[in-house]
Amino acid sequence: MGGQPRGRLASFDLTTGELTSWNPNAASDVYSLAVRGNTAYAAGFFWTIGGVTRKGIAAVDATTGAILDWAPQTDDYCRAVAVVGNTVFVGGRFNTIGGQPRTNLAAVDATTGEVTSWAANTNSTVSALAIIGDTLLVGGNFFNIAGEARRNLAAVDVSTGSLLPWDPLLDGGVLSLTVFDHMLYVGGGFRRADASPASNLAAISFAPPTPDPDPIPPRATLAWIAPNPVRASARVRFALPSSSHVTLSVFDVQGRQVSALLHRVEVPAGTHEIQLRADGWSEGFYFLRLEANGTVATRKFVVLK
Repeated sequence: MGGQPRGRLASFDLTTGELTSWNPNAASDVYSLAVRGNTAYAAGFFWTIGGVTRKGIAAVDATTGAILDWAPQTDDYCRAVAVVGNTVFVGGRFNTIGGQPRTNLAAVDATTGEVTSWAANTNSTVSALAIIGDTLLVGGNFFNIAGEARRNLAAVDVSTGSLLPWDPLLDGGVLSLTVFDHMLYVGGGFRRADASPASNLAAISFAPPTPDPDPIPPRATLAWIAPNPVRASARVRFALPSSSHVTLSVFDVQGRQVSALLHRVEVPAGTHEIQLRADGWSEGFYFLRLEANGTVATRKFVVLK
């Protein structure tokens, strides 16, 4: 890479385009990368990385290239990795990971490397993973996941591992998934998606439905947060049946208040939007809480950096 020896992993300065000194040196192919904070998670066909035994999945210091202690070894190779909050989702072709039985798909604690109880086994290879809100999108060459029929692409609840009803009906395998602004982009070896022609590339919208221009709801409601996941900022839409004193707050999963967007502010009836800023927040799940004239509404969202 850049005229320098690098073993399957390298990094470049985004400003200058120059190759950096970062050199973890994997023994064989690396198929997927995901970054959380200062940790890069690598999935592939390797059995050592940086001279340290790591089979299929490894964690590398994103600055120094040092191999970290995090080590949920698999019994075969990994093809995909995605991180949300404190969970690393791993896909590939394996039957065990971290000594636990998991077939081709697993969730691992991002800090300890322990395999969680989350399980959504597939009958064949998982090649790509992506996250939209509370949903893990799983792509590969399978026709069964979590005990139900799905061909090559499926949606799974991030928290529970439950299979969601969404079924895009792809007629061929999936090799790549990426998300941008509520749109899932899919690449692979298919010809049709949702019964429509789609030659190896498809884009599937996950945008929230557009609300009515000025609805007057029967009770105070939180309509949506967009985008979700939130990276730096998002828009929050709520609706009121009548003029109300509104408190709009954000709490983390431990129940600690991290932001007060509104505090007993009088707001007229109708639909309103307010900006939410997540600068400096840790990655993970949060809860938005609306209080208006005795009514309480909550909505969960996730922050990714």
